[in-house]
Amino acid sequence: HNFKMDTNKMLAGMVKTHVAPGSIHPYFAFGANMSAKSLAARDVNLLNPEDSKAAMLLDYELKFELEAPFLNALEPRYANVRPCKGACVHGTIHFVTAEQFVTLDNIEGECYSRVTCSVKTYDGNLIQNVMVYSQTQSYPPLYVISPGLPGQRYIKLLIDGAIKAGLKEEWIKKLRQQPSKPFPDTDTVRSVIRGHSTFANTKTTMEWKEITKEMTVFGDLILSVPPTLPDQMHRIVGGQDKTHWFAGLVAYDKSENVDGKGNPLFTDEQHNFVRGVVYSWLSNTKQPAHIIGVLTPRRFPDLLPEIS
Repeated sequence: HNFKMDTNKMLAGMVKTHVAPGSIHPYFAFGANMSAKSLAARDVNLLNPEDSKAAMLLDYELKFELEAPFLNALEPRYANVRPCKGACVHGTIHFVTAEQFVTLDNIEGECYSRVTCSVKTYDGNLIQNVMVYSQTQSYPPLYVISPGLPGQRYIKLLIDGAIKAGLKEEWIKKLRQQPSKPFPDTDTVRSVIRGHSTFANTKTTMEWKEITKEMTVFGDLILSVPPTLPDQMHRIVGGQDKTHWFAGLVAYDKSENVDGKGNPLFTDEQHNFVRGVVYSWLSNTKQPAHIIGVLTPRRFPDLLPEIS
């Protein structure tokens, strides 16, 4: 397994601009991190969220070009910002501490450089030396520069975030016009599950106590974790129920509606996304997952009714 070696090589090429300990520094966000609530959910609590402002990142463009081969079940492409003279990206400028940048570095991952840029706020102020995360080269097996379409969930997240941040209508319109890859419909998901080579032999029902780190749970379907996934992905999904985790990725902010056990209630879009994850995992020929069994007692009979 050469993942560690690749990671060491990758880290050698990363740029993380120094921030003096104890200082507060401007940071430009263009995705989920535009939301103070989203940052707080990631343990970045802004000291003065009222100081955050809508702004434009100057001489950069938004590109959907980051492909994560081992995360294709989540999104076909992620957003990136790249230098482009005369272009701009709309987002939010926050003010965060040096210690919070350590947390943000971990959230964004090792592939991103944190560099300085110029930002112009909507009220006309030009702010220099603002931090922004950008990836400029491929670092397989984590992220590969390969232009493509974002997923329907991801582009909706950017649109919702832009609306909540009060970004200009011209930017929101641009995001709405961005083509995206739709969720697979229910019949397609049903077909791939029932047509999967391991489904016909799936007679096993398992209780939660029988789930091992080589398995992961989506809804009530138990899948094998592909052995070719990098170690960090094994830690994310191995031996865990990821139903609510994946469903939560659809919403910009966490849902306040919960069931009797305190779990967020799923919207139709969240149902579709979880089904889409199952579809992607089972139809991925490079890193195939296998159906191992069905969890008992069933908890989400409406989520994957095709396995009833």
